[in-house]
Amino acid sequence: MMRQTLLRRSVRTLTLVLLLVFCLLPILWLVLTSFKTRLQIFASPPLIFFTPSFESWAKMVRPGPIRAALLNSLATASYTTAVTMVSATLAAYAFSRMRFRGSAFLLFALLATRLLPPINSLVVLFLLFTRIRLVDTISGLVILYAALLVPIAVWLLKTAFDAVPQDIEEAAFTDGCGRLGALARITLPLAAPGLAVTAILVFVLSWNEFMFAYIFTSTRATTVPVLLAQAVGEYGIEWADLTAQATILLVPVFFVTVLAQRHLIHGLSAGAVK
Repeated sequence: MMRQTLLRRSVRTLTLVLLLVFCLLPILWLVLTSFKTRLQIFASPPLIFFTPSFESWAKMVRPGPIRAALLNSLATASYTTAVTMVSATLAAYAFSRMRFRGSAFLLFALLATRLLPPINSLVVLFLLFTRIRLVDTISGLVILYAALLVPIAVWLLKTAFDAVPQDIEEAAFTDGCGRLGALARITLPLAAPGLAVTAILVFVLSWNEFMFAYIFTSTRATTVPVLLAQAVGEYGIEWADLTAQATILLVPVFFVTVLAQRHLIHGLSAGAVK
């Protein structure tokens, strides 16, 4: 019996290790390639130990299109997350706590806006944004991304708010707390895990979005995913620059996820005690 249990644990551990290697090995190779020269990249057999070159990473710091695209991506993803979370939180709380005529229909209609592929609206949106001069601007991208992500965020946050007992809010109302006060002091701390997951999802989707950024930007508001698509030069692909940009594309998502984990754990107990 002990031998069977040990065998199962060994097989489980080995499977997890293989899956981890399978997932992390491409990322590790991506990072290593960003520190190689062109000769080192095409060396045969592939080099694992080499003298690193920081030329591709230095381009991230120097004033130029790479640094500008990185700042544009950070600004776009941050503003989109803020606008989406504020709008979706208020809407989701209303759908979760207030019963009014047509609420179920409105909630379904909100989700129905995502049933069709967003590419169907590209022509109309591009003509509209051209007329109001929002093409190739960060504000235009924020408006587009928020409009696309608010329906998803509302549904996720409504589920999180539904899991919070209303009795706790009613106790706060008895003590003289208003609706917004109960939302800020009671519901949001208890729903922090759902808020964190939704914020991470919104940030990652807006950070990695390519189609709208490619069509609605040209020079001033170009983001990192668009810059990655332009890495094909006249004489070939600059693999070192491409992998460095792809690596830097992973860094903010990694840090946002790590920071949100603390809030996930804290949110499980915060606000539960009156």
